[in-house]
Amino acid sequence: MLAAEMGVTAILPEHPEASAFLPDRPFLGEAFDLVFCDGQVLRTHRRPEWRARYREAGRLSALLHKADAWRSVELLHAVRGFAAAVALFKPAPMHAKKSSFYLVATGVQPDRAAARAAVEKWKRDWYVATFGTLDDYRRNRATSREVVEGVLDDFGEELCRLGGPVWEIQEKAPRRAIKSGWGSQAKQPAQEDARAVTRACGSRDPVAER
Repeated sequence: MLAAEMGVTAILPEHPEASAFLPDRPFLGEAFDLVFCDGQVLRTHRRPEWRARYREAGRLSALLHKADAWRSVELLHAVRGFAAAVALFKPAPMHAKKSSFYLVATGVQPDRAAARAAVEKWKRDWYVATFGTLDDYRRNRATSREVVEGVLDDFGEELCRLGGPVWEIQEKAPRRAIKSGWGSQAKQPAQEDARAVTRACGSRDPVAER
């Protein structure tokens, strides 16, 4: 894990994964037009951590789950504060029956105060989750009703507009599966998702160019 990218340079030797934290900053001085973010913890691997820097008006694509869950709502609200446009995208071939979806943000403004505040919060969240106790983590994740209501007052209508197509696809998928027989639909190649997200980001199709 690139701890130095998260502002952590001193790792306690007694930490169970002390050797996994690296002082390297491979993205220092670099800036990118398009960044894909995917740090989900899967059954087969531990959480990877990396951070990259954006050029002005860059684009971001992140794989998320459950658009109505508070963690997703909080993240979407934060990104909307420093991006010109935010969209949610759910490729039907591979994600229809799942809670997963893609956040696609364009016109990312990394120098906005909202962007800096969001990054600092994400760094604190990472630090507590990585080095804190379970109680520390629970306290850090606790959110007051006033904060939730404030976000929903500011972002609720837009969240419904953004999430509507995602929920519609997910709601219809089980019905189609039941009609056609569970498991009878062959899975589409993963490249279909890659093409779909690339089109949503406004980039060229890397699969077609091979």
